[in-house]
Amino acid sequence: MVFLLDCGRNITTVNSRLQYPNTTDYMSSAIETCETGYRVRGNIRDNYVVQQALVCGENGLWNITGCERKGKVCPLLLTNM
Repeated sequence: MVFLLDCGRNITTVNSRLQYPNTTDYMSSAIETCETGYRVRGNIRDNYVVQQALVCGENGLWNITGCERKGKVCPLLLTNM
C-alpha cells in the first residue's frame, strides 16, 4: 500500500501569502510571497528577495522559512587568503 503525504493548504503565515499552483502532495511546490516591507527570512544580503519556492517534504510539511522586516543589508565580507 502506498501513502501519499499531503502538506495541505491550511497553513497560517505571518507577513506573507502562499499560492499553490498544483497539488499539495509530497514534492509539490508552492510559492511564498512576502508582504510589502518584508523579505525572505535570513536573506541579509538582499532586501529584494521577496518570494521563494516551497517544497512539500517527506515529513508532510512545507519548508517555510517565513518573512522578516526589511533592514540593513550586510555587505559581503572579503578576507585575505
